[in-house]
Amino acid sequence: MSRNGKLVSWPVFLQALETRFAPSQYEDPTGALFKLTQRGSVTDYLSKFEALANWIVGLPPPFLLNCFIFGLAPEDQRKLGHLDYFLGLEIKYLPNSSILMTQTKYIRDLLHKTNMVEAHSISSPMVSNCKLSRHGDDAFHDPTLYRYVVGALQYATLTRPEISFVVNKVCQFMAAPLDSHWTVAKQILRYLKGTLFHGLLLQPTFVTKPLVIQAFCDAD
Repeated sequence: MSRNGKLVSWPVFLQALETRFAPSQYEDPTGALFKLTQRGSVTDYLSKFEALANWIVGLPPPFLLNCFIFGLAPEDQRKLGHLDYFLGLEIKYLPNSSILMTQTKYIRDLLHKTNMVEAHSISSPMVSNCKLSRHGDDAFHDPTLYRYVVGALQYATLTRPEISFVVNKVCQFMAAPLDSHWTVAKQILRYLKGTLFHGLLLQPTFVTKPLVIQAFCDAD
């Protein structure tokens, strides 16, 4: 940064400041994701990108896609072709021109990381009379694990919208999770274990007249 008490260059000085005082990727995963670029193989870059993306809540999928493509090396950007797998999303093109979007591998990896592979599956992600509270003396022993799993579950709602309600519930207690909150999170994982191959089926619509979209809202 300096030589004989003199500043070598302003860019070197700024880089040294950022290296020493900037937040780590765990303190600011969003900033680290924006700065991430491909320096090796696409597989290594994808692994690092997924690891950071799992720590972030609320970024829309199109934004993540653009961010990933922007970080690719120029020569790999020119090789982009038919999409079949991206950030845990598996895209299958069916003979009838439909598209099936699943996250089978992503969910299976999450089950492995949480030691839930051998858990018994259940038919519903949440019991009907479940009531959660912020107050209690049963603090969960690993809040970091809770936040990681809940963030990963939120990403799984991209192709599994039926778990959106219960995932939103457990998201409300990320600051100070209790054992009761972790129990609900594990129920979601057990439900996903039994429905690994479920996803979104997008079918083409053949319209012979102008398409009309109707929306209904129940509001006071």
